[in-house]
Amino acid sequence: MRLVELDNVELSLYFAQNEVKSTEEFYVYDFFNFLAEVGGTMGLLLGWSLLSLVGWAADRRGCIRRRDEGETAEEVAKKDAT
Repeated sequence: MRLVELDNVELSLYFAQNEVKSTEEFYVYDFFNFLAEVGGTMGLLLGWSLLSLVGWAADRRGCIRRRDEGETAEEVAKKDAT
């Protein structure tokens, strides 16, 4: 059995059309636009959480005020449930 060594390989490709289509990619956001987008989202979420905290504090203040008028905690809970 005889082994043949091949040093050169030739590959020919034939295309149906001689047109070349080229595309170019670019970033939609540069660094500053990305930073502004992230900062805006963080501000929105932080504002939302602070509003929730203020709402919670207002609820607590309302319960304390009603109890100061002579109501018990059970009476306040019954009123809030209805």
